[in-house]
Amino acid sequence: DSRALFYTNNVDELEKADIILLPGSKSTLDDLYELRRNGVAGAIVRARRRGATIMGICGGYQMMGQQILDPEHVEGDLEALPGLGLLPMVTRMSGEKVTRQIKFTLSGSSSDRMEGYEIHMGVTTPVEGETVCPLNRLEDGSMDGCRVDEKCMGTYIHGILDNASFIDRPKGNNTYIATVRNGDDVDLVVVVSNDGPDEAKDVSVSLSDLDSLGLTVLDISDDSFNNENYE
Repeated sequence: DSRALFYTNNVDELEKADIILLPGSKSTLDDLYELRRNGVAGAIVRARRRGATIMGICGGYQMMGQQILDPEHVEGDLEALPGLGLLPMVTRMSGEKVTRQIKFTLSGSSSDRMEGYEIHMGVTTPVEGETVCPLNRLEDGSMDGCRVDEKCMGTYIHGILDNASFIDRPKGNNTYIATVRNGDDVDLVVVVSNDGPDEAKDVSVSLSDLDSLGLTVLDISDDSFNNENYE
């Protein structure tokens, strides 16, 4: 079973890809601006909708969030840019550079201890009001990264893909979280599915029944993109 691995900024190639890895960057905001300008950002979002796996590492992780802020002009003239909207995270650039070797395990699992390193500027935190699932637990007990499901995740850890325990990790059903409004109340509906909300099964509330129940879907985490930016 062979896989073709290559660098590309070709929109057509990206939309056909099974896996897209967004690597690190020394100029995250400038590179994100270019991805939006040349159509690559939109191609990545469309690939995600189609079912491709998207993973960001370091600067790529920052780009996958909702927004990157640089009010102190640590990187350059750009003070803020919307991200790809694939992860419910916001990054604020800072002058302090993190450089360290780390050991970690997968968050919420009993995986073998793995090794990698961090080298980045900026602090990435959840969007206010959002509950996120970290990707990794570091040796000191702190958390790293964000995982929406097994096909959408980001991390600050370089070298994570050199660990067999990460590559061979069990890949169970994807978990999708829908924010649902019933009148003035907002509830969370967890949908467990192999193929996404359209083929949901074993659900607490079936998405197909929401209309008949008088409920309005406000957001589904598997499709929570800034769609107007990429149509």
